Amino acid sequence: MRAAALVAWGMVVAGGVAASGMERACGAQQPTAARNLLADSADGTPIPAAARARFDSVDVTQLAPGVAHVSGRIGEGPWLVNVIVADLADESVSLEAVRAGSGLIGRERTSVLAGEWEDAAREAGRDVVVLAAVNADFFDLQTGEQRASQVSDGRVLKALPSPAGAARWTNDASRPQLLVDSGGRPHVVHGEYAGVVIAGERHIALDGVNARPGYGGGLVLFDRSWARPLPLDSMGGPARALALRSAGTRGDTLLLLPLGNGVAAIDAPSAGSGDVVLAAGGAARARLAVLRAAGNDTLRVIHRFAPVGEGVRDLVGGRPVLVSRGRSLADGAGVFAGAAPAFSTQRHPRTAIGIGRNGTRVLLVTVDGRQDASVGMSLQELADLMLDLGAFEALNLDGGGSTTAVVRGHVVNSPSDAGGERTVANALLLVRQSREPERN
Repeated sequence: MRAAALVAWGMVVAGGVAASGMERACGAQQPTAARNLLADSADGTPIPAAARARFDSVDVTQLAPGVAHVSGRIGEGPWLVNVIVADLADESVSLEAVRAGSGLIGRERTSVLAGEWEDAAREAGRDVVVLAAVNADFFDLQTGEQRASQVSDGRVLKALPSPAGAARWTNDASRPQLLVDSGGRPHVVHGEYAGVVIAGERHIALDGVNARPGYGGGLVLFDRSWARPLPLDSMGGPARALALRSAGTRGDTLLLLPLGNGVAAIDAPSAGSGDVVLAAGGAARARLAVLRAAGNDTLRVIHRFAPVGEGVRDLVGGRPVLVSRGRSLADGAGVFAGAAPAFSTQRHPRTAIGIGRNGTRVLLVTVDGRQDASVGMSLQELADLMLDLGAFEALNLDGGGSTTAVVRGHVVNSPSDAGGERTVANALLLVRQSREPERN
């Protein structure tokens, strides 16, 4: 059995951010040379002794300085486990969140997403290699739309509202998320979207991006990623829309100019490739009227995700948080908050991301399942494994037939679907930027 995975850097906080962790995450950082993880380990295995003792056999490959791939078998399951261990103090290694297609609809294989991203980056002049990739968020099997929010390379593809407003939107709004800030540091947060539209001196709250509001209404920005008619039946009563066009960006701020005569019926066409629509229903229609009153003035949109604020570079969803501050979050029955009892206790293929106590050691773990050679894990078993591997924080990602690990373009685990690798909504890529100059 072979295996792999991916991921990120930094301090992870579940359900909030400790002040010291956020200060380290957002403060200035000095470049640090990556360690040779194999040289650091007495037996050549870059995982703690407690984890190594559980494996009947282990195969280790160093993918790059500071990044190693560990695969092995644990007999008590039995389980076939794949781990990517990364020391992400090296700034040449980064975590990228990618989406299938150009909008929120569609699916693609994780291996294809990795290859397409690498090809596009090289065509743009970047000397990069995708070391590894894994599937990311849960998604709608029919449409391919991811359940939670997503930001990719600073572009907000989807933003659900704050958990406080989830009752009028969707239960997915309270999901934990893996968030990478502008400094490249990851956080596991119960993320709260808190966007704002600025018209002159007025700051108007923006509830979401490319998301369906509930019947209580809301102010939502729709752009080309939506790629469907606007949601006529879920805007909280008679809805209105303000058609806009992009006027570029200024830093992290999106600049918009009105199109046509402003407020129109909600049956306005969906946003085109260069257009944006602000749609409002319920009480939020009053906020839209304020924006219309700005006339031809430029509107500014600032995207913010608490607790980090502005400058979120990448974000994907997952659930539930498995480990927080070095402790499993399973209750006495092995059930985790935010997950159904059966989903917690039954064994399935699993994918998870973990961060070490020092905030720079990262692991991404896949466990094969639904096979004689590997039966899958319950969430409690997965949390215990993450702790043995040295995770101080850990988040469960989509699993089951979606669980896929890719190393240098090759699928290295054994996906459980009869057809092999499943198409998914999005993926996380572990990317290395070459320090060598570009070749002419």
